[in-house]
Amino acid sequence: MASRKPVVCFANPGYKEVLVDYPFKKGLVKIRDVEGLAQALEILAENKNLRENLAKWELKEVKKYSWEKIAEKVLIFYKKMLKYL
Repeated sequence: MASRKPVVCFANPGYKEVLVDYPFKKGLVKIRDVEGLAQALEILAENKNLRENLAKWELKEVKKYSWEKIAEKVLIFYKKMLKYL
């Protein structure tokens, strides 16, 4: 996503959590659905406008996962855990 490239992946729990608001629902393919994966890739290959719109969404979305934000969350968690020691 940080590279502004459309995401096509199998809908495992990790990807589903991160891509909960992903505008290209067909990009989250049922696990082991190789045909669905191929169809999603075909859709993207044939639709430049969709790729460009996804790139804009991804650029905004990826900011949620910057090192600064993740580090801040980890630090907050550690501080909470220190209270139990």
